Amino acid sequence: MFDNDSMKIRILGCFIRYSHVRLGGAFVFGLFLSVGCGKSYNSSSTDRSVYGTTNAGGGEFKAAFPILAKNCIGCHAHAHWANYNEGDFITSGDIVSNDPSRSPIFYRLTDNDSGVTGNMPLGGPAMTADEILAIKNWVLAAAP
Repeated sequence: MFDNDSMKIRILGCFIRYSHVRLGGAFVFGLFLSVGCGKSYNSSSTDRSVYGTTNAGGGEFKAAFPILAKNCIGCHAHAHWANYNEGDFITSGDIVSNDPSRSPIFYRLTDNDSGVTGNMPLGGPAMTADEILAIKNWVLAAAP
């Protein structure tokens, strides 16, 4: 039927004819890899210096955040609080700079001194007076 040379030519012809399919697949795969997971930055130290980090804020915020993590973030993860920096809490309206009585994070706490009866943390023990004071000091010190 076919001699070895003609068979080789037919096989080579098929390879050449369908190689664009393989190269196209490689191109699509390469494009997929270049898109990545959609993050605009990663956790490298260079990106942290450009974009900031979680828990970025003043000293009062750094003192208050572990209290929020312990008492609030477990239930309020839907609000993305675990990833917020100080500015995010202000922008979201969760705190009003320098005004604890208008800051939901503060006036919703049980035993706060805002004049509003709070009930947070709901289902958990009330925060200590020192924890409530740390949240209040953070709100008072937060830059607008």
